[in-house]
Amino acid sequence: MGLRPRKRGGFCSGKKAEDIVQQTGQKIKLEYCPRVKGPSVRGTNSLVAHDIGCAIRSLVGMRASTFYDLDQTEKWKVWNAMPPKYEWDENDEAIFNWILMRAQERYKDWKYQCHKAYLKEGSSGMPSDFIGREDQWDFLCQHFQLDAFKRLSLANKRNRGEKTMHHHTGSSPIIYTMEELIIQGEQLPIIKGFEKTYVRAGDEDTTKKYNDMVDEVNKRNDAFKE
Repeated sequence: MGLRPRKRGGFCSGKKAEDIVQQTGQKIKLEYCPRVKGPSVRGTNSLVAHDIGCAIRSLVGMRASTFYDLDQTEKWKVWNAMPPKYEWDENDEAIFNWILMRAQERYKDWKYQCHKAYLKEGSSGMPSDFIGREDQWDFLCQHFQLDAFKRLSLANKRNRGEKTMHHHTGSSPIIYTMEELIIQGEQLPIIKGFEKTYVRAGDEDTTKKYNDMVDEVNKRNDAFKE
């Protein structure tokens, strides 16, 4: 039996943006790739999402409903945190919109994490990110007690429960997973990519979808042999 090809990750895999900048002596260039709907260099998606999340948790105010609704001064706190590590063409509207989308996702996720902390420990559960900015946590605690917020939170919880498929590979697009499988010699990268991305033990819906796809391929193979 031949040796299996080694799994090859992108240059950014397992590294932090600071390490890459120090190692290369250059900033990480962000160029939009329509095929993956994000940066062309593999692994950059996760790096940017992480760094935007750090900026939002430690710098940005939480009084807006979404990142888009923040005052421009608050948004600039995120933009100003990126130039030391990243660079992009200021005329590239696609990458600009992509960064905004990542910021919106991280802002929404941080609010969700704050709400979980509040539900667990009340106002005493303040995340350490709010040290020196306790007024932001106080605002959130009051916000979480509003009837309107409670109704919205309940509706969102129901929607999450009704979601049939949950992504399990972080912020990495499924197409990267499929490319890895092709390098490894996988004959069915789309189906195997679906399995690696969505199928988890106990998830009957995604397991059934995966098994149905495998069965369909087997049927076609059998028909071809006949």
